Amino acid sequence: MLHSFQKAKDKKGKHKGQERQEIDRINMLSHDLKTYLFGCFDFDSLQTAEAVCTNWYTLLKTDPAPWSLKLSNSLPSYGLNPNFPKGKFRQMFLALYNKMLRQKSIVSPDGEGSPYLLQALEGNIEALTNIPLRQDTLNRLYMVSLAGHRGAQVGHHLQIPHYAVLLIKVAIELYNIELIEQLAHFKMRENEMLDILIFAKMQANKEIFHIVLKAIIRGRYQWDQYHPALQYIELALQGNLLAIENAMQLDEAQKQTLYMLAVANQSEQYHFHQFDAETLADLMIFSSAFCNHAMMDALIKEFYGQTESTYSDILAAACKNGDIELITVILMALSDTGSINFIEVMRSATNQLCDAYDCDFRFVEIAKKMMAEKFPAIPRSIFSDANFLACASQGNFTLAHVIYKERKGVIRCTIDEAFGVLAISRRFNTVDFSDLMAQVLMRNRNIQELNYIVKEAARRKEKALLVQFFKDAPVMIDIDAIIENPSLIDEKGMFALAQEENSSQKRKCNIQ
Repeated sequence: MLHSFQKAKDKKGKHKGQERQEIDRINMLSHDLKTYLFGCFDFDSLQTAEAVCTNWYTLLKTDPAPWSLKLSNSLPSYGLNPNFPKGKFRQMFLALYNKMLRQKSIVSPDGEGSPYLLQALEGNIEALTNIPLRQDTLNRLYMVSLAGHRGAQVGHHLQIPHYAVLLIKVAIELYNIELIEQLAHFKMRENEMLDILIFAKMQANKEIFHIVLKAIIRGRYQWDQYHPALQYIELALQGNLLAIENAMQLDEAQKQTLYMLAVANQSEQYHFHQFDAETLADLMIFSSAFCNHAMMDALIKEFYGQTESTYSDILAAACKNGDIELITVILMALSDTGSINFIEVMRSATNQLCDAYDCDFRFVEIAKKMMAEKFPAIPRSIFSDANFLACASQGNFTLAHVIYKERKGVIRCTIDEAFGVLAISRRFNTVDFSDLMAQVLMRNRNIQELNYIVKEAARRKEKALLVQFFKDAPVMIDIDAIIENPSLIDEKGMFALAQEENSSQKRKCNIQ
């Protein structure tokens, strides 16, 4: 082996194309070596494997080496998976990197994490230490960096609320089956499970989707890897109800679960009225994952009163992952049940999105279209003042801006409500809302109200907000002095307007 590696290093082509091929061949040899060593060492010897791989790579590397094939210190497991498309590592890696750069849920709404995404995707955790980023952005980059690791090493991170979904999504993109299978050890919340299922349906191939599905089923119903019901999942998906009915080693609850999976994957003609409320909710979840739109339509129309929270979660998950067909099916079915239910579910789905990190604009566009066509006379509750305040308080900058724009900047709220939302939003450690809230606070206020707003901002030491207030002032304003001594503001207020004798109107700020 040493002779072949050394020979690969010494051999040089005469032309640039030959040199490029040689570099690629050397890197692939190093990649194969890493894969081979992982098969030789057990879990406790991973550090030894890391040292050997790193030393070999140092010996073999040429300049320049393709960055996508470098061995990072954290040893991502990309090449270990037999399902990983061989020979397409570099192309897939580049495509995934470029795709993630456009995802605000990964790099943060203002793109703060973008410069470090490549290092995170390569699994280079050390490069992420001591970087002056917000904690939320660091957490997301850290999840990306863990997504290529062996499941046994990082599976415990699935217990972290909110970020665990991101970890699994990236693992799905990287074909990291070992980490995906760790889902079986955790019972997730319904909305998290839906988010992962619909993401896998949209992004993964059929084989990876089935691995995700089985892991989620195991976790949801607490089936271990040797549970007899597992061998009947494929039969259930094929609609083989007779085999399930004759399975002597299964109890009635397990048979009902498998029967539910069979119904979810088949047409709406199967009888589902025998299911209790909990099983009906599961039927709706898995029908959405299996693209059984006819079943979804039938369930919503017949049981919309019993399963409202479930299809609200499904709608939110579909919006997050861009499943336009599923969104349309749900909204069309709901619009046929009556306007009250439609509006209530829209509000519920919006609340789900308020809790999310970002929003898919396609949800807003479809919601507007559906309401315009089905209920033109009904106010668009998704764009309400209350939803704007909810989005702002939850740090959902994207959806707050959508609502603000849709309302043409007219958000009706009290001054104290606006200040309260601004204070709460800071807990989420996301982008600064001062600019947006300054516009909300200043719109349609009289001089006395503006005077009170400035005094209140000074009292609360809202420096960023005051900067937005005075950024267009014709004179320099000492904001630090105002915060230190709010009494500097005279009775007429900082926004008092005076008519100049020689030209157009200009704003003046009177400070005693």
